[in-house]
Amino acid sequence: MKRLKLLIVEDETIVALNLRMQLRKNNINVLPPVSGGEKALAVSKTEKPDIILMDIGLQSKMNGLEAAREILNIYNPLIIFTSGYMDKKLNNEIKTLNASILYKPFDVKEIIEIINKKFSEKDNFIYEI
Repeated sequence: MKRLKLLIVEDETIVALNLRMQLRKNNINVLPPVSGGEKALAVSKTEKPDIILMDIGLQSKMNGLEAAREILNIYNPLIIFTSGYMDKKLNNEIKTLNASILYKPFDVKEIIEIINKKFSEKDNFIYEI
């Protein structure tokens, strides 16, 4: 069986490290977090994470939406956007990417619920709540 591999893209280091710790407790293989869209694209090309937890508002040249579009041109991971801000235009754009959204602040259990909807034991992935 394969453990789910997750990439956290978050420019707030403390938030990223806390998420990583909590997700690892749920038997998810969490890659080292990255803080920018360009780095997310590079890591996704080499590591091919099953899930990408992507902050929309990154302090880099490439924001989370731009990075997600580039990644989805390469392969099709589950993308869960995180944001403290949302408007109708942004919500529509997320829908076109077939992604999920979590509004900050959120609980790790919400991430696990989204993962459970996408993956199951029949997919030969190991994870637990």
